This record gives sequence, structure tokens and C-alpha cells, in this order.
Amino acid sequence: MRINLKEYLKSLNVELSSDLIESITTALNKLGYDLGDLFSNPVIDHPILRGIPIDFAVLKHKNRYGMIIRVRDKITREFEEELCGVCAVIGALYGVLTDGNEVVIIKPKSGFEWEYLDRIPSKEELEEELGIKDYTIIAITYDEYEEKIDEIDVVVDNCRYVYLDVDNSRVVIIQPNRRLVRWLRDRKVSFYALDDEDFVKTFSKF
Repeated sequence: MRINLKEYLKSLNVELSSDLIESITTALNKLGYDLGDLFSNPVIDHPILRGIPIDFAVLKHKNRYGMIIRVRDKITREFEEELCGVCAVIGALYGVLTDGNEVVIIKPKSGFEWEYLDRIPSKEELEEELGIKDYTIIAITYDEYEEKIDEIDVVVDNCRYVYLDVDNSRVVIIQPNRRLVRWLRDRKVSFYALDDEDFVKTFSKF
């Protein structure tokens, strides 16, 4: 699935400039990534990857990168397969391929199979999948919970406790595991982590 790069960047309030790398860097910054999360032209010491350039590797954790970005002169099925292979070799969870006009975002599965995505994951999402970030307590507005969550057992079985915070019209989930966080993300459920002050206030009710 190819996405118009200019329109995608526009959705992030980023203009596509003549400097493609700068535009990509700015877009990643909008998604929460810092310069320290970006590795330009990384050298991957693996015999299979010799001679295959990688423009960016994103978010390193325990000797693996969360995402690989490649810039080519055109987008072809061959380059998509090559990107998927690079991700598989180094354990990257996502791959991005662009020619400056269009962009392809993939999530590798097994072998040379992958899923097409319509957006690049945010830093927060990628940290969750890499196991860098765990949530202690999250909250979902009551309306959001009612609209998008129809399998209550999944929530209950994958956290320590679920609490209906009537005063703030929200559902509070304590110690959600990674499976639950991914499940919520897959269903596009909006949630937020409680800050320290809110955390203390909430726990004081128990």
C-alpha cells in the first residue's frame, strides 16, 4: 500500500521540502522521536546485509532497532521484499521505504510476508512493543471505553485491577500487561498514563 508522502507529512504538520532527509527527521520528531533515537547510515555487522544501505535506524534497544527507514529512487516489490528481509535479520519491528513521492510502511510477519500500515508508529508505541516502556496505570474516558471495548474479560484478565472513576468519568486500569496495551492499540482505543499527582490521588481512593 503506497501512501502519498506529501499528504502523509501534511497530516503531521510537516512540509515536504527539497531536503527529504530533513523532512523525514522532522516528521519523526513530531511522532515523539528525539535526535538520539535516530541512527543515520548505521553499519550492521551481518554478512547478509553487506552492500545494503540503511538510511535510518530508529530507537535502539538491546542490540536491536525498532524501525528501519530506506530511501530509494523508486518503490518496487523487490525493494519492499529487501526491506522486509533487512527487518527480519536485525529484528526490527517496522520498515519504511520512500522515494520522495510515496511511502510504504510495513510490519514484517514471517519470512517475506508483511502487513501494510497507514502510518508510522509513535515513539511511545514503539517503546511499548520493544519492551522499553511499561505502564503502571492508565485511564480511558468512559465514552471511549463504552464505544470501543466490547470484550470486558480481555481487560479484566490482563491487568491487576479495573476501577470506574465516576468523579472523572473514566475507567482506570492498574498494571495493564503488554498484551492488553497492544490489544487497546490495535482497536485504536485512546488512553493516557496518569501523572504522579493523579496517580497518588487515584490510589488514595482504595
